Amino acid sequence: MQKTPNKIQRISISKSLKRTLLLLCIASLFTPLTVFALKVSNAEFLSVAIYRLAEHITWPRADKIQQYRIHIIDTETDIENTLKNIAATQQLHKRPIIVSRSADKTLPAGSHIIFIAKNSSEYFEEILEQTRHDSTLVMSFDVN
Repeated sequence: MQKTPNKIQRISISKSLKRTLLLLCIASLFTPLTVFALKVSNAEFLSVAIYRLAEHITWPRADKIQQYRIHIIDTETDIENTLKNIAATQQLHKRPIIVSRSADKTLPAGSHIIFIAKNSSEYFEEILEQTRHDSTLVMSFDVN
């Protein structure tokens, strides 16, 4: 007896579907544990997002940059501390990362990235004006 390709295809799809459903059932048993393990703080999420975005940016005259400076404008230290932890083990384009923070619109010279936290968003326009002629990426979250 010769099987037609359609029947063979249906059988393999059926087995594949059964396997997928079985895996989903097994995975659902561990879902509460997985969700708990994947819970990250807002500061951790933002810090990793800032770092990962920076990995995809090429600054003008990048070959002349000795170290990359990320400055956080925030009244709290969570994002700064998390980024400092990242900077302790990672580099950006094979260069060290310097992380700094201020609670106001004071900017250190030579910043490559400035992240303005939600609690400091009132400084956004002023910082954009200060960095208008620089090769500085200004980022914020929930600016009104």
